[in-house]
Amino acid sequence: MKAEIPRVDLGAFVVEEGCVVGDPPTEAQFAAAAEINRACRDHGFIYVVNFGIPGDLQERAFSASEELFSMKEEDKMSKLKRINPEANTGYLP
Repeated sequence: MKAEIPRVDLGAFVVEEGCVVGDPPTEAQFAAAAEINRACRDHGFIYVVNFGIPGDLQERAFSASEELFSMKEEDKMSKLKRINPEANTGYLP
């Protein structure tokens, strides 16, 4: 049996200048929030669409992550910075 992951459209939270912050919620935002609530309660997962990151940037990010995870472990250990807890960055094997 194949389970469908619910899709939640966050387009109501995105404007040309970026994300909507501080304004009173719209009906569409309330509806998206209700979908998130329902999906998390019923499924535990959501697939988010229209969240304000252009498709080409998403593709570049996925390509960079594929490149990173395909590196040999010894290259990761020698070429990547060690984890920095203060900045939440770096590599930890």
